[in-house]
Amino acid sequence: MKVNLHTGRHHQIRVQLSNFGHSIFGDQKYGKRGKGKQIALWAYKLTIQHPITKDEMCFEDLPEPIGTWCILK
Repeated sequence: MKVNLHTGRHHQIRVQLSNFGHSIFGDQKYGKRGKGKQIALWAYKLTIQHPITKDEMCFEDLPEPIGTWCILK
């Protein structure tokens, strides 16, 4: 799922998904799906503008498929 954050409000993604009935796996506060110590919320790609050079910087990564992240297998 692609999510664009505009406000930076605390728990913005978690609350909105829960309101639509699609809580994040492992979210013990806003949902009931999955049990774990970590919610399955991961920014696999972040694109930001460097504050000085104004160059676009892009970072990509995926979590290791262990613990909560076994759902990736």
